[in-house]
Amino acid sequence: MLKDEDVAAQTGVTVADDVGPQHSSDVKQADVSPRSCRSTCSKVYTYLLAQWFIIGLGVAIAFAAAVPKLGATKGYIRAEYSVKIPAIILIFIISGLGLKTKALLTAAADVRIHLLVQGLSLAAIPAIGYGVALALRNGGFNDHLADGLVIMACMPTTVSTNVVYTARAAGNEAAALVNAVL
Repeated sequence: MLKDEDVAAQTGVTVADDVGPQHSSDVKQADVSPRSCRSTCSKVYTYLLAQWFIIGLGVAIAFAAAVPKLGATKGYIRAEYSVKIPAIILIFIISGLGLKTKALLTAAADVRIHLLVQGLSLAAIPAIGYGVALALRNGGFNDHLADGLVIMACMPTTVSTNVVYTARAAGNEAAALVNAVL
């Protein structure tokens, strides 16, 4: 077993060097002034405000986990009627109020864009999905998963997603709204 002197000789550190401050006056006090607390609270508040969506998702998930029967089909509030339908109506109202009537009428009259969007959504994407599923199935892919790919390719996106993502991408929101209604 090594003695303190042997350790000191090997490392260059003595036991006395390892000891912290000897007097309480040698210890530097942390800054706990009201100004530093206010600054820290302000930074935390700004960070939380910037992360509102993620925090909201967490709260919603926690609430759904705590009370799953509340929003379930045939649950306490019958969400399939009391939440789903009003939410869709509200999305259309908000989207429609944000657009000029002339822009909606112009978008509704643009037959070429409707044929393109509906053709892609209802014909091209399902055909591509079917072709990919056939190729995967022939390559030894699970038949049930390949069938799921075909079903997924045939399903349209949600109504609100079309309008919201088009608006966020600075696209033709009026055309997206009209096609979502179609």
